Amino acid sequence: MNSRRIAAGVLALAESVLGTYLGYASRTSSLGALPTYLFWLSVILLADSLLCLYGIRYAFLVAALLSVIILTDSAVVPLTDYVHLALLAVSLASMVANVVAFRATSRLSEQAHPMNLPVFG
Repeated sequence: MNSRRIAAGVLALAESVLGTYLGYASRTSSLGALPTYLFWLSVILLADSLLCLYGIRYAFLVAALLSVIILTDSAVVPLTDYVHLALLAVSLASMVANVVAFRATSRLSEQAHPMNLPVFG
């Protein structure tokens, strides 16, 4: 697994942890900073980020889509603390990294392919 995919998986994991923390904090306090469904989206992203770290290609696409939803919905809510600002920054970075990791191919070039042996005779 290449470094792009590892970085995308780690960023998705960080985003899911921050989103779950903020979602749980807003559910238990009277502030109501984030909607309840963002908490559940963060929990789904937590499971998906583990699939990203495992190396499943389409998990990066799902993580990018969940990052877009979390980013747009949490950008509408007014900032309450620095953790919310960190969620916005990590969501943006995670979205970009997951799209790059999804588009990255792990194909061998024609010259490096093991079936492309020199023919003698």
